[in-house]
Amino acid sequence: MQNSDNVTIIEFEVYAVWYKSAPTYRIYVDNELMTERTFLGKEYEFYRERVCVKLDPGVHTFIFEKLPAQSVEDRLSIKNFKVNKTPTTLVENQFTIPV
Repeated sequence: MQNSDNVTIIEFEVYAVWYKSAPTYRIYVDNELMTERTFLGKEYEFYRERVCVKLDPGVHTFIFEKLPAQSVEDRLSIKNFKVNKTPTTLVENQFTIPV
């Protein structure tokens, strides 16, 4: 449930494995860049990411973009995606905030 300011909290776990250096990624919500950062956790562990953004009820787009890495063996993925503490499935990079 959103508060009266329409602040939505998006949370998920980022997992990474790399060869030389930690991978970098970007997070977009509704085509707006929220953050770009290098993975903050240790290899074979996960980092909990949290994004707070003002969103109205309805369908929104979420994009997690891995930036080009030094090695083709580098991997980056997300799991346990939640919107306002509710487990949510991304369907074609979209999620819905109920009215």
